[in-house]
Amino acid sequence: RDGSRPVWIAMLFRTISILPDRGGRVAEVYVGMNQHVTAGQPLFRLDSTEQEAAVQTATSRVVEVEAAIVVAESELAGADAVIRQAQSAYQQALDELQTKEELLAKGSGTVTEREVERLRVALDDARTKFILAQQNFEKMKRGSRIEEIEAARAKRDLAVAQVEAMQKK
Repeated sequence: RDGSRPVWIAMLFRTISILPDRGGRVAEVYVGMNQHVTAGQPLFRLDSTEQEAAVQTATSRVVEVEAAIVVAESELAGADAVIRQAQSAYQQALDELQTKEELLAKGSGTVTEREVERLRVALDDARTKFILAQQNFEKMKRGSRIEEIEAARAKRDLAVAQVEAMQKK
């Protein structure tokens, strides 16, 4: 510069459209007008209350579905326990009947015909309870309970995926 001529400096401004990866209201602006920014610098923050509520709802759904799975599995375990108990009662009644029949057949005076008949009725009752317990368990296994557990697991997995996707945003 020799001082005799003015020097004009032209500043170039570039306008760039900024589009977030999702829509929403701007909750906070981090830069001011005409402020220089660098690549990757956050410019604003979108309001995330809707997304946070959706995450909370999906998380609650996960907990609810997991509780339903636990209930269904415990009902199956309970039905299985009823089978084992009925089987044990049947076996005990059978053993007692066989012992008393042997004593009666030998002519022992310690056992009466009436007592043996009572044990036969008890054995039939125990057999019926055992069969019903097995049928109930099988019904639960192939019926609604197993299907409910599988459906609940699928819902849980979907809800977990939704929560993870929302948290990434």
